[in-house]
Amino acid sequence: NATPTAANWVIEMTRPFPYLRFTIQSEGEPVLIIEGPGGRFCVLADNYSGDNPEISGLWDAGTYNIYIGNRTPGDYSYTLNISQKPN
Repeated sequence: NATPTAANWVIEMTRPFPYLRFTIQSEGEPVLIIEGPGGRFCVLADNYSGDNPEISGLWDAGTYNIYIGNRTPGDYSYTLNISQKPN
């Protein structure tokens, strides 16, 4: 289950958000890629995030393509969490 060629999720933000946090929870070594107006961001699982890729900050209005993959061979389910709260 490498990184997909088509977005798993497409989110249209009609206004800027001063803070949003995207987190993936999955077995293996999940990968989170977000493409949007500000560029393309790739986040890998690490010890700091508790093996759950996470990216947070200011999000401008626009379309965001979200790709979710896994560096560990196999087929893994995942949970995508989006929160406006810092923790």
